[in-house]
Amino acid sequence: QIVWKYEADEQGLPTMDVIPALKEFENLLIEAVEPEKIAVLVAVCTNNGEREWMLYAKGVSEFRERLNTLESEEEEPFPIDTTSAPDPKWTALFDDTLGGLS
Repeated sequence: QIVWKYEADEQGLPTMDVIPALKEFENLLIEAVEPEKIAVLVAVCTNNGEREWMLYAKGVSEFRERLNTLESEEEEPFPIDTTSAPDPKWTALFDDTLGGLS
């Protein structure tokens, strides 16, 4: 899981000045991990001043190595926090994330 806390508008969504950086990060993330099947992006949630990317990775260390190679066009590090936990049955996605949609 990757979380980016951003300046939100009154609905909790990103302001127009933040959106390009969020898109840049997501595109770089996908390019860095999906072609070699290091990880797969399965969900993106945006609300309450946070964008969260949920990914499933083959290995945490290889994924973190790739994540650390991502560079912003602004030459500043992306303001992200990461967490990881074993989830071999994908319950975080199916029960916690998608289950909340019903």
